[in-house]
Amino acid sequence: MTERTLKTREQVFAQKAFAAVKRHRTEKKPDESEKEKENREKEEKKYCSLALSFPALIHGCGLAQALSFAMAKKRGDLADDLAATLGKPSGEALAEESRKAPLKDYLLLSREALEGAGWIKRYAATLLKAPEGGDEP
Repeated sequence: MTERTLKTREQVFAQKAFAAVKRHRTEKKPDESEKEKENREKEEKKYCSLALSFPALIHGCGLAQALSFAMAKKRGDLADDLAATLGKPSGEALAEESRKAPLKDYLLLSREALEGAGWIKRYAATLLKAPEGGDEP
């Protein structure tokens, strides 16, 4: 008989957020030019900047508006990472669910999104390069 491991929701969010943020980490590849490395570092800093402020954006504006903002800023990758953290198929699916959910479900989804975005923020702050003079926690 195999032993079943139980995990808290926070543990699940933490694991999924770590995997999502780690993908954005810049590491020089052997055959990569300096220009390509600079472009990847620039993208990493943009992602990190939004990730650091995203929980406050959700809290201040609401989940639906925060996701719309991220997608308008061409940061669908952050929306996708948040969706993956919450166990949703994509950022677009999460945004649609947030727009169509009844109030009770929207409030629960927003609370979970705040928790997931908090984990993404923590890992972005520790794993990624923040922009100079940025929002370091």
